[in-house]
Amino acid sequence: MKIHVIRTDFALFPAGELDAEKLKKIKSGEVLEVDIKKARNYQFHRKFFALLNLGFEAQNSFTSFDWWREYITMKAGFFESCKAPNGEFMYRAKSISFENMDDFEFSELYKAVSQAIIEVCHITQKQLEDNLKLFV
Repeated sequence: MKIHVIRTDFALFPAGELDAEKLKKIKSGEVLEVDIKKARNYQFHRKFFALLNLGFEAQNSFTSFDWWREYITMKAGFFESCKAPNGEFMYRAKSISFENMDDFEFSELYKAVSQAIIEVCHITQKQLEDNLKLFV
């Protein structure tokens, strides 16, 4: 069962009515194991894709946005690898889906991709921020 909660100083409370209804199904005093993930911010997700689009427009090596996104995500250090049967390593970008990456890790991805775009596209941090305002 997935429940969204709001943290106060010493307690967690249901974030909404649906979450409160789910919580009522659990007996009072029952011990639970909780895996804490900070819910992703959808606006920040949109800003990330604006960042990717900005980088895509500023580069001239890739004609496919999907390949660009894969490349720059891996360049930023967010990838997985496995050893193929022939002994070679295979690589792929980590999934950035809401289920696979919480807000903390997504924030780190955003910073790393920003730096990778600055390096690959040969722009400054200020140029990146100024141009990003046009995409958001």
